[in-house]
Amino acid sequence: MSAATLGFTGPDRRKHSRFATPPMYHAVSVRPLVSNEASLDGHAYDLSEGGAQIELDDVIPAGTEVALCLHLPPGFETGPGRSIVVLGRVIWVEEDGTPGPARIAIAFREFAREVDAARLRRYLHRGQLRIAA
Repeated sequence: MSAATLGFTGPDRRKHSRFATPPMYHAVSVRPLVSNEASLDGHAYDLSEGGAQIELDDVIPAGTEVALCLHLPPGFETGPGRSIVVLGRVIWVEEDGTPGPARIAIAFREFAREVDAARLRRYLHRGQLRIAA
């Protein structure tokens, strides 16, 4: 699905740079806030200070409020608390109706703790990830 298909035209309106993440390297757990179900596990494709593009085996509809836990890779800030927890909203979903993974974009609304926001900023701007196109 192209950006035009999603209804985006004109210049990029993002506030924050997006960084591509190596596939299958940044695990995520996502739980819709209106659900008592277990979290859905997947991985991030790109990250920014304001959101993430992730892949899950299950679809979460656009507009759904979610809690997302991003598990940073080993070696970044050793010790406990390498995960970042953030509340957000599903912006768009890209799936073709067949079984298998769906791409989902989540806009961040609020970090669980200020330390989570600071940890994500440090991780993104340490120079090891490339800017996403």
